[in-house]
Amino acid sequence: TRAEGREMQSQRDQLFGDDESSDLLVHLKALRFAEASQFNLATCKSVGIHAGAAREAAALAKQFLNIAKDEGLLNKPERLSEKDPVPSTVLASEQIRRCVLAGFPDQVGLRMDQATLRCQLVHARKGVLARESVVQSAQLLVACEVREIEGRDAEKQVLLTLATGIEEGWLRELFPESFSESTDVVFDSVQRRVVGKRTVRFRDLILRSKDSDSVPGDAAAALLAAEVQAGRCPLKAWDDSVEQWITRVNLVSVWCPEWEVPA
Repeated sequence: TRAEGREMQSQRDQLFGDDESSDLLVHLKALRFAEASQFNLATCKSVGIHAGAAREAAALAKQFLNIAKDEGLLNKPERLSEKDPVPSTVLASEQIRRCVLAGFPDQVGLRMDQATLRCQLVHARKGVLARESVVQSAQLLVACEVREIEGRDAEKQVLLTLATGIEEGWLRELFPESFSESTDVVFDSVQRRVVGKRTVRFRDLILRSKDSDSVPGDAAAALLAAEVQAGRCPLKAWDDSVEQWITRVNLVSVWCPEWEVPA
C-alpha cells in the first residue's frame, strides 16, 4: 500500500529498497517479509503491506510452482505444502526480468532522457513512469501495468507502473524479427541540407538514431526538391525573374506541346 509518512518509507527502503532493477522484485521482497511474519496483520501494516493480499499471492504462487514441478519445469521434485514458504532462489533476478519482457513485449518503453520520467512506448504511445517506481536509472523498461488516469485540469495521462528494467540484448535474443535498421533521409533546417539518420527500431519504437554520411542520391534529390517547392529552403538566385521564366515555360508546354524547350 502507499507509504504513510517518511518513517514508514524509510523502513521500507531499508527492508526492500536495495534493488533498482524491478518494482516486481521489491514486491517479491515484501512478500517474503509477510511470509516470515506469518502474515501477521500488525507487522505487515507497520510497513504498508496488505496482509490478506500477501497471503493470497503466496497461495497462488505455490499453486503455480506445484504445476511447474508436475510438468518437470523445476529441478526440485518435491511438491510444496501450504506451510512451506515460496523458495527465494527459484529464479534469479535476471531470469525474472527476462520473463516479464517475454510476457509484455507490447509494453516496452524508452526513457526520453534521464531528466524526465516521460517514456516512448511501442505502438506510438507515450506515458509517464510512476514517481514511486524504483526503476529510475534504466533507459529501457517494461511496464506491467499501463493505465490512463486523470491529471491536473482533467487532462488524461498514461501512467506506467510495476516497471522492470531490461536490456537491448534481451530484446534481440527474444524478438529478433522485431528489430529493424534503416537510413532515414531528413532535411536539416539549420544546416539547410539533406542528412541521413541511421535508425534502430524495436517494432515502431526508435531505440537509437544517429547521423549517417550514407544518403541515397535519389531520395536526397526528391526531398530537397520538395523543401524548395514548399518554400522552406529558398535558393539565393531564385527571384521573381526565375518565377516568371517558369511560368512562361509552363505556358509554352501547355499550348505548344510539340515544341522542345531547352533545359
